[in-house]
Amino acid sequence: MNKMWKIFLIICFLCVSGCMKKDEKIVKSDQKEREITLHIQVIHEVEKKELMNKDITVKGNIHTLEDFLQHADELAVETTKGQYGTTLMGMLGVRTEDFKKGPWWLYDSDNNTSCKEKGQCDAIDILQVNDQDQFTFHFTSSF
Repeated sequence: MNKMWKIFLIICFLCVSGCMKKDEKIVKSDQKEREITLHIQVIHEVEKKELMNKDITVKGNIHTLEDFLQHADELAVETTKGQYGTTLMGMLGVRTEDFKKGPWWLYDSDNNTSCKEKGQCDAIDILQVNDQDQFTFHFTSSF
């Protein structure tokens, strides 16, 4: 009986080790550097002007919109982490000064898969992006 327990424990150890190795491969493959191009339009609705409308390409460990924005230096993005995720606070030198009063940064996409499926975009730290997605960022006083 003692021998059976040893065999059982060895089998369990091998199974757990094998699963851990598999998970490590997944994590490593997810961290591949890739090049992503997004079409970015930035509209300052308070002043009624377009600040940007062009394709931006970045290279790095890009999976979420937050990853992309952090690598897109020309956007000069400012974020803050809160209990509901990462919040966009500033872009191109335009910043939300009082989050309770606004104006705020909002964003949407006509072709991002997740945004289309849900009818709205997730928070930037969980929203998955794909090459050629298009995003419009609005600095607005209304929802």
